[in-house]
Amino acid sequence: MVEDPSIQHLISWAPSGDVFSVSNPTEFSKSVLPQYFKHNNWQSFVRQLNMYGFHKVNDMFHANPTSESQAWEFKHPDFRRGQLLALQNIKRKSSKPANPSNMKGNLGSSGTGQSPSADTDTRDDRIDCLTTQMSEMMDRMRQMNESYSLLYAETVSCRMLQSKHQQVHSIIFI
Repeated sequence: MVEDPSIQHLISWAPSGDVFSVSNPTEFSKSVLPQYFKHNNWQSFVRQLNMYGFHKVNDMFHANPTSESQAWEFKHPDFRRGQLLALQNIKRKSSKPANPSNMKGNLGSSGTGQSPSADTDTRDDRIDCLTTQMSEMMDRMRQMNESYSLLYAETVSCRMLQSKHQQVHSIIFI
């Protein structure tokens, strides 16, 4: 997918070759995901990446906090441009129950009647989703903090300039 030249405007390698970027998640979800998956849900795609050990790269310098089509970058130690042999090391995270002896019968820990493995998968999916959402919120908070710092510095600068203008104005009209 990352190598497909027809969608390079939506998904591509970073110059370093160890990070890939999705430039417009909304358009990517509509036009690319259905070609490769049975869904077009961005959050499901991110959750799948997380289940295989990919992590969102927090890049504050390239992010535009006002843009709806903000680029997302992902990284995995074994996912690098041109290194096909390393791909065999990328495996889905195992979802084994923490303490199988506490499970009675075939009811999972949530009592849904699903197997313990299915309950664990569901719980792991929810944890991955919440982790992704938390990461996104933390990124947004950092962006807002950076924007606040810039606005504060500009405000201080404007007040100093206004003070100088008032001094000049009072000298001229005295």
